[in-house]
Amino acid sequence: MKTKGTLFGIPELRVTPGGKAVCHLYVRDDGDNTARQFEAWNEFAEAIARADLENFQEVAAAGVPKTRKWEDREGHTRTATYYGLKQLAFYDKDGKPVLLKEERRG
Repeated sequence: MKTKGTLFGIPELRVTPGGKAVCHLYVRDDGDNTARQFEAWNEFAEAIARADLENFQEVAAAGVPKTRKWEDREGHTRTATYYGLKQLAFYDKDGKPVLLKEERRG
């Protein structure tokens, strides 16, 4: 899935109890005005956090759809769809194009 749009909020970097970095960001698609959640892990997540992205900044994102399931406090099964981020493109503060990519392992 590829989308071009604006960041909706500032990318949020957290560290899991197991010590892995995870970054969540939301992109509002220019075409259909839908906000989509993207998630990046490890070094890719840290690179996004270091990029100093701003709310409403224009970006292009590419990712693969994923679904998360969990049980809420009342015992109901909940699901959420998000995208595993593979690439993020934007212009830095000097107007230079930047392309960040998830590194393949294996």
